Amino acid sequence: MRTMLSVIYLKISGLMMARLQAVSTALRTLCSDILVELEKPLSTMISQPSTTSDSLLANGYTHTQTHHLDCTTVKGEYHAFLSSTVKFLYAVQERQQLWGWGTESGVYEGVSWMQALWASRKPNSQHLSFIEQQMSCYADTGCFGKKSREVLRRDVEVVEYLNDLMDMFV
Repeated sequence: MRTMLSVIYLKISGLMMARLQAVSTALRTLCSDILVELEKPLSTMISQPSTTSDSLLANGYTHTQTHHLDCTTVKGEYHAFLSSTVKFLYAVQERQQLWGWGTESGVYEGVSWMQALWASRKPNSQHLSFIEQQMSCYADTGCFGKKSREVLRRDVEVVEYLNDLMDMFV
């Protein structure tokens, strides 16, 4: 009986470690991608011409029409990005509730890194948080208004979710 319990324990432990590793790896990959984007100079990101606008203008659309179409695309992509981020964090939260990882885990480190990238100016050479960078980029599109308050509000909600998620680790 003890041998069977030991085998079951080892299988469960192995499964827990595999899941921990998978979630940790996903978080590291996501944070690395965010960091790469944060390291890009904003001036080159903002000054790149929109190929969508150029092709629409070539097909007879006016600047007003292309701006509206571009804003629809920009807003759609922004909302899809946030939705995907929240779904990913929810999946991490579900696994955290199931497995109860501690603050020493790779998952906690990944969530902490992601929170720092979104909210802090320190982890990148641009000295901008992901929120500040998004606000700057989206402000220049004119799609979210001059001050990009919607971008700020929604990004702060993600940071609050990350903070709540970090509090779940024991």
